[in-house]
Amino acid sequence: MSWLTHFRFQWKKFFGKRSKNKYLILTDNEIAFVVYKGDLSKYNLRKGREFSQEELDAFVSEVILPRGKRRSLYLLGAREYSCKGMRDKLRQDGYPDFCINEIMEFLKCNRYIDDERYAKAFIRTYSGNQSVSRLKNNLRQKGISEECIESSLEDLASSGDLPSQEALVRQMLRKKNYKGYNTDRKEYERIFSYLLRKGFSSELIRRCMREDSGE
Repeated sequence: MSWLTHFRFQWKKFFGKRSKNKYLILTDNEIAFVVYKGDLSKYNLRKGREFSQEELDAFVSEVILPRGKRRSLYLLGAREYSCKGMRDKLRQDGYPDFCINEIMEFLKCNRYIDDERYAKAFIRTYSGNQSVSRLKNNLRQKGISEECIESSLEDLASSGDLPSQEALVRQMLRKKNYKGYNTDRKEYERIFSYLLRKGFSSELIRRCMREDSGE
């Protein structure tokens, strides 16, 4: 591992979530990684000390990386994460990118994290009250690739685990107590706007509302 050729130890208190007793180790005024207060004395991390490359490699591989792996597994024990979500979480906890890359490789190789599995679980959870369009947008924001999104939707549709968009619109119309011809114009527009915000196409909404009116 040759991630740093020169390092003069500096530190300051780490201010962030769960920051109690955490410190930043800095290189040339850039964050390198976060350590605990107990690490300062345990690993002789004093201000101004210079480390050899071998010492740094050993500290990162024996302390920082195992700690990051344990942290990621703890997070995954609570819920699923997308790859992007886990990267963001580890970065927030003070792990540098070169460590995050190794942690992510460990998670992927052991199938602790998988974007396709995450996408399918997300779709199963929210497909009952979100349009496919909304599902896609939400998954994109979580860093899921277009290819993964499409293949996940296709697999779930073929297995019958993805409700049709028309059935979903009709279900939402019933929940909104849509009464067809007996619905006044203001209420009609309110329901129509609600379904648009859910990501359904105006054509599909109008057709379902028209058919539910008996036309």
